[in-house]
Amino acid sequence: MDAGDSGIYLRGSAKSQINIWSWPVGSGEIWGYRTDKNMPAEVRRGATPILNADKRPGEWNRFEITAIGDKVTVVLNGKTVVRQARLPGLPARGPIALQHHGDRVQFANIYIKELD
Repeated sequence: MDAGDSGIYLRGSAKSQINIWSWPVGSGEIWGYRTDKNMPAEVRRGATPILNADKRPGEWNRFEITAIGDKVTVVLNGKTVVRQARLPGLPARGPIALQHHGDRVQFANIYIKELD
């Protein structure tokens, strides 16, 4: 079953989108960095989930995304899927955005905490 494609943009940057989807690589992938052939291999590797922690389509997934400086950690359903990925060029500040491609998607219980 295709569960669609959606995501969360960090600091207003489409390049830093945390993907939420049903592809084999799993959710939590940082698409713009993983697929950028101009980035060093360690950056692309760091932006790729180390495991697939997605729940089945139709069930709620819970993300905890932490961005400090240019490093991002993604925890999905209690499992770390991306650990301190270095994202060169990530803006220091900016809005978050909720993204979808027209597929049915719901977001709930969104909390934002500014870290020192």
